[in-house]
Amino acid sequence: MKTTSRNSAEINSSSMADIAFLLLIFFLVTTTIVSDKGLFLILPPENTDVEPINIPQKNLFTIVINSSGELLVEGQLYNQSSENLKNDIMKFVLNRGEDITSSDSPEKAIVTLKTSRATTQNDFIEILDVVKSAYNQIYANRVGVSLEEWRRIANKHNTPYLEEIYNSARGQQPDG
Repeated sequence: MKTTSRNSAEINSSSMADIAFLLLIFFLVTTTIVSDKGLFLILPPENTDVEPINIPQKNLFTIVINSSGELLVEGQLYNQSSENLKNDIMKFVLNRGEDITSSDSPEKAIVTLKTSRATTQNDFIEILDVVKSAYNQIYANRVGVSLEEWRRIANKHNTPYLEEIYNSARGQQPDG
């Protein structure tokens, strides 16, 4: 009897590894990795050798955001607008000892912002923006420019003239 063998078709897989390697390289090169920028906050260096500073309570303006997003300003529930909060911060910082229950001077005034663990990021960022806006308004008023002009100066003070305005607004004396 005559047996016939059928040739089964085989797939040549010798170059499969090369193709997979080329595809892997292609996807690694063409894929962009998203990097979150987050908030630009400059944190103080971690120092354990520093002795605690005794700060009088009247120089502290305390803002607390609870887990419900409600504000407690100086221990009282605050139901006013963010513009009123900005004005209250500016009044506190610029007190210069006129109100004995408020800050002694702008240099000694400290605005603290505290949150609970359940506070949303949006609530924190909204109030942080109000605090920054209050300080930016103080600086802009100090040098007699608009708030928008001050933000431009603060973001790009790379010329000696803008550097001088920036330092003057922040209460720093020029070198020399």
